[in-house]
This record gives sequence, C-alpha cells and structure tokens, in this order.
Amino acid sequence: MAQSPLIPFVVDEDPPVEDADSLLEDTEPRALNMEEVRKAISYPKAAADANIEGQVIARILVSRSGRIIRYEIWGEADPILDEAVRNKVHMLKFSKAVVNGRAVPCWVDVPFNFRLIKS
Repeated sequence: MAQSPLIPFVVDEDPPVEDADSLLEDTEPRALNMEEVRKAISYPKAAADANIEGQVIARILVSRSGRIIRYEIWGEADPILDEAVRNKVHMLKFSKAVVNGRAVPCWVDVPFNFRLIKS
C-alpha cells in the first residue's frame, strides 16, 4: 500500500488567554443607533402639553444577524408615549447576540424615558 505524501503544516502557539476568552464570551445584542432613534422619536407635543411623563419599554426579538424580528411595547406609560416609540422602534439596528461563540436570536429590553425638563 502506498503511503500518502506528507503535507507540511505548522502548529501555532495557543492564542493569548485574553483572545481565547473573548471567543467564548457571551454577548447580548446592543443597539447601534440608539441616539439616532431617540432623536427621531422626540417628545410628542400632546404629551408635553398634558405634562405626561413615563417610561416605555420596547421588548425586541433580535435575529442572529442583528435585525428586529418582532417587538412588543411594555410598561404603563401613557398611550401617546407608547405610540411615539411604536412608530420608530423599527429603526433600531443591533449587534449580534453571541452564546458559546455562535450568533443566536435573543430578546432584549430597550427603555425609552420621557421626562420633561422643569424650568
């Protein structure tokens, strides 16, 4: 039986510990354009006129590629504030969620706080 030809190869040194750890580090998706979306939402005039404040939470399912699959609006804020977030939340772009080195879909909660500046 003929022997297979030898294939030259090199075994690299193990990567530094900090590099190896970062490969296994789990990460949650992060909104990449939050400031842009916050500016697009602005404070609804009807809410400001009525002195309405509150927090709206967008619970977002982010795909493996960082895109929004779907979202829900949570919280007990006024419907005016809910609608302001609902109309712009689709603009958000996310980094990927990573678990054990693999991109995975993931739920993330994104708060939007509406506070009037008292003068």
